[in-house]
Amino acid sequence: MNNKKPDNHVNNLFLTSASVFCILLLIFSFLAIYFSYHDKKSRITSSMEMISTYTSQEYGNILNNFWQAYMPVYETMKEDSTLVKSYFAAEDELTPQEKNQLSSLLKR
Repeated sequence: MNNKKPDNHVNNLFLTSASVFCILLLIFSFLAIYFSYHDKKSRITSSMEMISTYTSQEYGNILNNFWQAYMPVYETMKEDSTLVKSYFAAEDELTPQEKNQLSSLLKR
């Protein structure tokens, strides 16, 4: 019987080409993973910056609205500001006249 031995040269060539293919596949896979990570990271970072900007704008709007709404109370007559202070400092209930004045003051 004639037993043929596999050609060692062909096996070595196949193993070498398979090894090179696997190494190249790993390199391309790692590059794809790296660029995907970098892209996702930049999208998340820009989203966080946009949320931070939006939050600071909303805070600024709330602050401006507060001062526009409540500062006229303290800029008007002296009695108005003392009425508000007495409302928050008083332990007993306001008189109906003071409640009416406070209500009209807050409507302004």
